[in-house]
Amino acid sequence: MKHHEYIVIDGFSRSNMGRILSIAASALSAFTIYFLLKLVDLSQLWWGIDATLPPSVLSLAGAGMIYFLLYHVLNKYLWKRPFVGQLISMPNLSGEWEVIGKTLHPEERICEWKGVIRIVQTWDKVRIRQTTNTSQSDSITASVINDQGISYRLLYNYTNRPLAGNDEMQSHMGFVDLEFSEDLNSATGEYFNGRGRNTYGTMTLRRKNKNGGLWSED
Repeated sequence: MKHHEYIVIDGFSRSNMGRILSIAASALSAFTIYFLLKLVDLSQLWWGIDATLPPSVLSLAGAGMIYFLLYHVLNKYLWKRPFVGQLISMPNLSGEWEVIGKTLHPEERICEWKGVIRIVQTWDKVRIRQTTNTSQSDSITASVINDQGISYRLLYNYTNRPLAGNDEMQSHMGFVDLEFSEDLNSATGEYFNGRGRNTYGTMTLRRKNKNGGLWSED
């Protein structure tokens, strides 16, 4: 599965962000071109150099190119900064998470399972992969909800396929609803399966740190 777009509900509008970037790109482009032309004039005045700017240089300073660079910086890096994330209501959920789940079924005993969820996230795309000893799931759609004054929620649909050697399991589709803690280092939620495996249950997530350990709950 590939990265896919996701919706941010009650967050900063992506269309408004596009307008802000367009204005910033236009202003920076005008300043850059003015600076380059002024530099040419000064080189002629001070050093007598008959310099000219080729069209290719001016095109690189155009608003379109600067917009592309600004969007790339925002999409890959800037949105992850805590103060920026708070300003635009965008939680940084990327990283690895330990997950402990409980499968609940009226006709069967409660079954506990463990796995790892890896979230790869940028400003405009996300990919959520869960791996257990028996299967692997990949997200196909996702939404982030800014539950203002409380926390963030992540909702996503996924497809699941059994790993080799688990012939008794079937491929299926499902849905997950997670609510994150205020510090974004843990989450609790529920999942529901269908289309091949009609089960449901609960999930508890804890974010792993860079050393592979778990963030403290203190």
